Amino acid sequence: MPVSIDVAQLAERPIRLTENPVHTFYEGGRLWRRFRGSPDPRDDRWAEDWVGSCIESGQLAPEGTVQGLSAIDSADGRRVPLRALLDAAPEAMLGQASMARWGADPRVQVKLVAPRARVPLHTHPDAAFARRHFGTSCGKAEAWIVLEAPGTDGRPAFAGIGFREDVTEAAFLAAVEAQDTATLLDLVHTTTIRPGDVVFVRPGVPHYISGGTFFVEVQEPADLGILAEWRGFVDGPTAATGGLDPATAMSCFRIEPQARLDALGEALQRPRTVRRAGADQEVALLEEDAAPFFEARRMDVESSLEPDEGRYYVGVVVEGRGSIEGSGWSESLGRGDTFVCAASLAHRFRAEGGPLRVIRACGPRP
Repeated sequence: MPVSIDVAQLAERPIRLTENPVHTFYEGGRLWRRFRGSPDPRDDRWAEDWVGSCIESGQLAPEGTVQGLSAIDSADGRRVPLRALLDAAPEAMLGQASMARWGADPRVQVKLVAPRARVPLHTHPDAAFARRHFGTSCGKAEAWIVLEAPGTDGRPAFAGIGFREDVTEAAFLAAVEAQDTATLLDLVHTTTIRPGDVVFVRPGVPHYISGGTFFVEVQEPADLGILAEWRGFVDGPTAATGGLDPATAMSCFRIEPQARLDALGEALQRPRTVRRAGADQEVALLEEDAAPFFEARRMDVESSLEPDEGRYYVGVVVEGRGSIEGSGWSESLGRGDTFVCAASLAHRFRAEGGPLRVIRACGPRP
């Protein structure tokens, strides 16, 4: 049944998003809960907070219910899925050009991710693989915007990204078959992860990240992953491959060995200022290779600054306090707040008592 709600009115202000915990196969969540201001931040299996999500998780909640969809509280007290708002008025929310190309699909998903321990070596499909084997409209490229990286057990936070230069397909498949963790991890390049790092992971690239990390993940809106390393993480190979046969599933991995500098040079992004107004600036966090998938900007506000163009986006306040303002309205913002803004919403950010930093995650340009 169509949602009866005044979308035009909703589009006149930012739409605030509450926590949307998703139950996962790994433990974590303490750092994102602390970021959100929880009085009891803790690690458990609700390790991710899906922000601005218009897709369902591929995993059901423990009670057997669907999880993953973001919802808002309407004026009449109902919980309304964000996806229903976009379906009701895609042009107002997403913009005419985006609606004409993708309909009511925002083409972007954001998560707050905070694993307690290392996640397994895995990859994500590209669009062609995802369409052929999972029937989805996109694959899953992703980017990590690292906010905290305390590490665990006295070891700095780290990540593995991309196959090393001497890796062969036969060696990879043999390690997967044997579930030889030490060998699997030795097949990929490793790097220390620090706050402020931005990492872009293309579909097909093998990767993992250590525990003791907290990052904003910007990704294509698909919950698809293939685990090379499943023992000790999920129940068996079927759960690791999304139901695909092993040969098909492992073909999702790009066996493209690279030198360390090349692999990490592709992954580690070099944010750059794209617009400056006095002490205020807008920073592009991702390089051009990510543009076909999504974009992420950071608004560094010392006084006040407005986005350079009207686009639908998912916003995450990562530092400071201030407000978001428009014609005849103003709403407070602080670290840990999340929201979406319609493409039609003219607004600016204003800092209060120190720098205000806001990440804006958008889909690709239509």
